[in-house]
Amino acid sequence: MLQNGRNGINLCNSKKIDFIKSVSSKNRKNVNMKNVGIVIIVIGILMIAYTGFNFITKEKVVDVGPIEINKEENHPVQWSPIVGVVLVVGGIVLFAANRKN
Repeated sequence: MLQNGRNGINLCNSKKIDFIKSVSSKNRKNVNMKNVGIVIIVIGILMIAYTGFNFITKEKVVDVGPIEINKEENHPVQWSPIVGVVLVVGGIVLFAANRKN
């Protein structure tokens, strides 16, 4: 066993620790890509099922003494279901590529 004179660190153990870290980081990357693929698939399915949503804003038009008039404005946010299909396919590709490794 080699010892570093300055710090008293055992170099053999540090090499083992580096190897363990590199192996665990590869596994973490695979698990993360698998999870990302699953999340993208779920988002794609939701985007296919729900092709948009609306939100409403209130704007004060007149405020004279006790009289107050507000205007509600509807803001639709829409997307094509094709975007959801693309996300599902992309998620499947990520998930499948991860399984091969």
